[in-house]
Amino acid sequence: MHLVIISHAYVLLENQAFPKRIAELYPADQVTVVIPSEWSTERYGPKTIYEAQKVQEGNYRVLPMPLSEGYIKYYRGLGQFLRETCPDVLYVAEERYVWSALCAFLAAQCNSPKTLLIGGITTNIDYQIKCLHHRLKEIYFFTSCHALIAMNQDAKRIAQQHGFKRKIVVQHGLGVDERIWKPSQIQNNIISHSDKSKPFTIGFVGALSTEKGVVDLLHAVAKVRHGIILELIGDGPERRKLEQTTIELQLEKQVVFRGFQPRSVTVDIIPSFDILVLPSRSTNTWKEQFGLVLAEAMACGVAVVGSDSGAIPEVIGNAGLIFPEGDIEALATCLWQLIDNTIYRRDLAARGHERAIQRFSTKVMAEEFHSFCQEIKGITYQ
Repeated sequence: MHLVIISHAYVLLENQAFPKRIAELYPADQVTVVIPSEWSTERYGPKTIYEAQKVQEGNYRVLPMPLSEGYIKYYRGLGQFLRETCPDVLYVAEERYVWSALCAFLAAQCNSPKTLLIGGITTNIDYQIKCLHHRLKEIYFFTSCHALIAMNQDAKRIAQQHGFKRKIVVQHGLGVDERIWKPSQIQNNIISHSDKSKPFTIGFVGALSTEKGVVDLLHAVAKVRHGIILELIGDGPERRKLEQTTIELQLEKQVVFRGFQPRSVTVDIIPSFDILVLPSRSTNTWKEQFGLVLAEAMACGVAVVGSDSGAIPEVIGNAGLIFPEGDIEALATCLWQLIDNTIYRRDLAARGHERAIQRFSTKVMAEEFHSFCQEIKGITYQ
């Protein structure tokens, strides 16, 4: 099978664990990842520009392609590439309203009509589509796809309510490489990463933006206060306000702003946490679509606490604590429970580790994805 995956997320080498795992597990297959030759974001603070790197490792390759300029974005050269290679499967892990996704399907239909088309969807808020062209884009996207991969259950439900009748599987597109994200020590089936020489450490990893709810975490820590450290890994538009809030709450000696760190660095930081908290708050236009950092922390044997925003509860399951978003008292209670009860904290950490390996590891995801492709090919070509 020749599999082609298109996603801007794979511009970062550290995000490529999932497609690389497919290539490793299925050496008879060819896996090609198409990415923009350049990608920029301001989500984590100052504008950052990422330049893509071409990769060729056996049956795995990464192929950067320039995106066109102007309103309608498309990958220049994609049509010719599809015509020359005629892949068996094209998986476009971009949202249904994105022009580059629609143009990728059109390029496949015109140049490689036998290619199986799979779309990726993440939107977990049911927007009322008021613009005709948005509705037409959605109809074309759903009509073109032989199947969908949804990042969360709400995305699946919304796609079905909007008329998609074919197969949908729920799976997060990045996954956690369990060979890298792992506990620092496992003994007698009890996961332990605490160092008695250091204070109890609560961690947050993500954008310092309003919807991530970090201000609620600061207020909860202020209620707990004694003998703990809060490390904030990330940057963003709310950093100055959060620093000011830290001063107002007299937490300067307990809160550490470590700035943005790539995942290649946080993989060494997260195992040192006693708890990782994701206190996200939903807005009218956004709610947590997955919370990858939760799965990463769970894989590292770190107990997790999350709000009930979006997909967080379905990620944590029964392997962590969940509180109503925005409820500072409830969050503080969760922190107290895990600070005061080491056995309970380690039990949750162990459950989280098992859940991460069984549900979110790149090995499991690669096997599920490959099986899914074979199933859809059988349905399509019967």
